[in-house]
Amino acid sequence: MRIIHKTNIASLIVIMGLVYCLSWIFGGTNDQIYVSLIIGLLAFVIINFLNRQIILDNIGHLEQAASDLSSGNLDAEIKPRSKDELGKLAEYFEKIRLLLKSGANDRMQFNESLESKVKERITDLTNEKERLLASIESLSFGFAITGTDKRITLANAAIYKIFGNREGELSLSQMDQYLGSAFSIEKAYEQCFTSKTGVVGEHIDFNNRIYNISLLPIIVGLGPDTIGAVLLFDDVTGSVLLERSKNEFLAVASHELRTPLTSIKGTMSLILDYFPLKIDQEYLIKLVKQSHDSADRLIHIVNDFLDISRLEQNREFLHNKDFDLNNLIKATLSEVEGMAQAKQLTIVFEDGKDMGAWVAADPDRIKQVLFNLLGNAINYTDKGSITVRLLDDGKSYKVYVEDTGIGIPEMNQGLLFHKFQQAGKDYLARKVSESTGMGLYISKFLIEKMGGTIGLLTSKEGFGSTFYFSLPKK
Repeated sequence: MRIIHKTNIASLIVIMGLVYCLSWIFGGTNDQIYVSLIIGLLAFVIINFLNRQIILDNIGHLEQAASDLSSGNLDAEIKPRSKDELGKLAEYFEKIRLLLKSGANDRMQFNESLESKVKERITDLTNEKERLLASIESLSFGFAITGTDKRITLANAAIYKIFGNREGELSLSQMDQYLGSAFSIEKAYEQCFTSKTGVVGEHIDFNNRIYNISLLPIIVGLGPDTIGAVLLFDDVTGSVLLERSKNEFLAVASHELRTPLTSIKGTMSLILDYFPLKIDQEYLIKLVKQSHDSADRLIHIVNDFLDISRLEQNREFLHNKDFDLNNLIKATLSEVEGMAQAKQLTIVFEDGKDMGAWVAADPDRIKQVLFNLLGNAINYTDKGSITVRLLDDGKSYKVYVEDTGIGIPEMNQGLLFHKFQQAGKDYLARKVSESTGMGLYISKFLIEKMGGTIGLLTSKEGFGSTFYFSLPKK
């Protein structure tokens, strides 16, 4: 506005000077000159007023356009009202409006697309949630999720049925009250929460049923924070009772079988020892010997059945005492040496140092474990050697039994130490001429009851296997 004001003053001076000069040149009187000056002044005022109105109108137009742009009204077209600088400025405003409107349209399309995708995702998540809840509700075992406050945030009908159809609010402390001394869920939750590993309670008697109770930590992503736990109540009453019935049947049947089998074995032994000269046909002697060996093998199987039954029902007591593990290994190796020599196998004992390895355990049961490991090594080794090592690892003594036999396929190694399982190539088709798969299971049971560990260290098909067991030092 200051520039316009200065321009108007300069224009006034020029016009007034021009009128005065023209009047003087054409010989006008002073009055005529004064009248001409007044007329020129009036003309300037009128022209200036009109120009000012045009400029103010253009400025108001631009001001309205700027206000529309700032408020987001991009539909009103900004047309220039003059061809001067203000008109050019209006053209620039129109270009800005078009650019903003194009961007607004793009943003609107993007927002509409984003909103549509969000709605679709929300629908998918809702459907997933409904499917998940329906799946949880259909589970036959009790399922619940608890938060860090130990309150149940999600549970299915089965878990409420376990606790007496108590619908509504349920917490870990309330579960503990129902379970009593059978199992402490709160303690298991604390262990699960701090160790970030699952906790399992097996064969928990509650309300005339038997349950396996599992607690699994809920960890978000790869972070260290545990935000809760999953609780599983699996009713195993039927399978436990069935297993007990099978064990009782095996125990009864084994007792009934052992007496006649022992009698058969004794009779065959008497015939082989005292009447070989009276049997002049060689094939009859062979039949008697086969009957004797079969009876002997059956007696061993029956004894294994009885062992399993007594151990699983806690009716077998260990007779622990202090003894030298080194000497026991040597004595056991001398007993199986004949079996190894029959297959032309070498047995090597590496005790590391000639000193006592005293442990507190049941020597007869440790000898049974050694017989199982050495027997397997001899049975599954056709050539080479069997090496036994005794090592001191500080807190316990470890015994390693290494063979150069056929090895165990990696995919079958998980079958080891399970009842009635064999880990050979044809593990789905049981070979009755081989072991029953009970030796390692019994060995694991015995070693763990004596506070030790047992397992497969290494095995490679075609190159042999190495088993081990450890016992705490005396």
